[in-house]
Parts: sequence; C-alpha cells; structure tokens
Amino acid sequence: MPGDGPLPYVPVKRRLVLFFPGFEPLGAEAHRDRFDHAAAKTGKAFDVEFSCSQLSSRPSGLPGFSVDASGENWSTQTDVAVFDWSAILDTFARRNVLIRLVSGIAALFVLLGNGTVANYMRTSWRYGFFYLYPFLLLAASAAIGAAAAAATSSVTSSALPPIVVGILATAAAVFWASRQAHLLLMMDDWHFAIRLARKDNQAIEAVKFVFSAQLAAECASGHYDEVLVIGHSLGCVFAVDSLSSSSVSGDHQPSLMTIGSSLFKIALQPKAGWLRHSISTLTTANVKWLDIQALTDVISFYRSNPASSAGITTGLRPNIQRIHFKDMLLETSYRRNRRNFFKTHRQFVLGNEKRYFYSMHMIACGPLPFAMIWADGGIPDHDALVENGFAGRRPR
Repeated sequence: MPGDGPLPYVPVKRRLVLFFPGFEPLGAEAHRDRFDHAAAKTGKAFDVEFSCSQLSSRPSGLPGFSVDASGENWSTQTDVAVFDWSAILDTFARRNVLIRLVSGIAALFVLLGNGTVANYMRTSWRYGFFYLYPFLLLAASAAIGAAAAAATSSVTSSALPPIVVGILATAAAVFWASRQAHLLLMMDDWHFAIRLARKDNQAIEAVKFVFSAQLAAECASGHYDEVLVIGHSLGCVFAVDSLSSSSVSGDHQPSLMTIGSSLFKIALQPKAGWLRHSISTLTTANVKWLDIQALTDVISFYRSNPASSAGITTGLRPNIQRIHFKDMLLETSYRRNRRNFFKTHRQFVLGNEKRYFYSMHMIACGPLPFAMIWADGGIPDHDALVENGFAGRRPR
C-alpha cells in the first residue's frame, strides 16, 4: 500500500529557518500570522498537519515561532526566526507626504541617470514595468487635477478656484493611489534602495550589522539537522549580506533560498559593490542557493541569475527554478490576483491551493532535506514521494 514502506530519503527532524521578509509595513507578529494562515491552506493541498506556536523572543534577540508539521510516516519541527526590519520602514513612512514623493521621484531619476535602469532592462526587461509604474500613477494624478481645474475654469472667471480645485483633485488622486496602488510605499522603496546601495543611512547599516551577528548566533544556537535562510523580495539583500558577513561555515553553514528576489534592485547600482562582493562570497563558499522566479511577477528579476547576472562566475552557481502561480492556485484565486503587481509578488510566501513542486511552507517545514530540493530545483517529482502523499507534479 502507498505510504506503508520506508520513505526514499532521511526525513529532517529539526530545522532552523531564518526568514528575511520583504519591503512590507508588517511586523514579526503579522508575518507569523500570515505564515500560520498560509501553512493551513498548504496543509489541505498536501495532506499535512501544521501547528504554529505563538510568537516569542529567541535567545539571539530575534522574534520567532515553532512549526510542527506531520504527514504519513514523518514529523518535522521547524524553528522560524524572523529578521524584522519593519522599524526602518516606519521611519521612512513617518516623513511628510511631500518629502516622500520628492525623495522617491529623485531616486527614480538618479537610477535613470547613473545607468542602473539600463542595467535593470538588460537583466530583466519586465522590471521596467515596475520602474515606470510610479510615473504612470503620478501622471494620472496630475491629469485628474488638470481636468478638475479645467472644468472649474469653465464655470468661473476667477483664477484662484481652478488652482485650488486642481491641487485638491491631484492630492485626492495621490491619496487614492497611495491607498489602492501603494504609491507612497513605492516612493519609500525607491528612496530606501538608493540609501541601502550607498551605505549612507546609519539606521540601515546598524540593522545589517545586528542581523549578521544574530544570524551567526542562531546557527550556533542548537542541534539542527539543517539551517535554511529564506529571503523574499528586498529581504533577499539582507539575507545575502547577513549570511556572507556571518562567517558561518563547515557543518553549520546554512543553505539559501531566495524567492521573488529584488536582489538586483540594489546589486545593479554602481555603488553596490559591497553586495556584489557578498554574492561572490556565498558562491565561493559553495552555499547551496536556490532562486525561485515567476514570469508574472514584475517586481522581481525574471530570467536572471543571482551570480552570473552580477558578473560573478566563480564558485557554485545558484540553481534557478521558474514557477507558474496558476499551477499552485485554484483558477478563481489566480484570476483574481494576477493583474495586481503586489498580490502576485506576495504569492511566493502565501499558501498553495494545489500540490506543486514549489511550496515555501513544505520546503521550510516539511521532511525533505534542502540539499535534495536544491538539487532537483524544488520538491522532487519521484514516484516514491508521490506515493507517500508529498510531492506535486511538475509541469512539463
């Protein structure tokens, strides 16, 4: 009977996951709640039971939680440490609205002038849509203001009312774009990207220093079968920098999975040589690195390679796996979210509704050793694994 015999691999009993979230205004508690909800959804697709503990402080000072996962013939305990950098986002978000807009626009033009945008287009031309998106929102807001001013001038001979109405209409459009299309968050994101690449923000540099020390402390904190670093979106920059700076090696060396990576948002900037060096450090150290990409995600760099796209050819080249969200979601969910940049980008860390060779929660909390997943580019599509109720079928 399927599931009666021994599993065709040695299950991971204890795992440590070091999670670096992306540029989202969410704290550790919100990330834990999202993980819990998404794991429950994934469990239904894979016939797996997940149980997440409440958030608590770990010895390293990081917030974290534990996940107990179990299926037929196996059970795995995973400790998840969250590298929460939402406090930095808060400092950017607390600035005056006008300052947020101006600094974001300035950053976009700096990237255009110093050749970074050209680098973006050469590396993954789809990223150009995301670069242009704030300009389109601002242009639409200005057009709405101009139309309102023109309509007002047609009913009055005074010059002041059209100006006031135009300004108010533009402000209302910017407010709507910020609430519904994350305009101000994107402005903060682009300004943050410039400061991060230049290493000229003390708060950011302090977080990077602490993260590196905490990652090293976590790796030495317990007896785990394996340690896996997961970075999502812009969190991949902190993940790569912290792992390369921690000097963790030998039996304690973690593996790395980057998902929906925005690594090149920073690495392709002229002043980000430090990040390119960090990437080189990891490849030279032969870190098992799996990079997950999706065609429909324009916020990450599709068809790039974390090493060779940065001009790095030494060491162990990261494995690349391209996924299709439509194959891991129900049709209604996929159709509902596919035209939203941000919901699509978040899908990497959300749950599966169908069995598939990619599932963050099954990779992070399931029994398969990451070395096996890294070698196969995802959850292996072996008959023995399918019979044991674990792996999804990879699209041909």
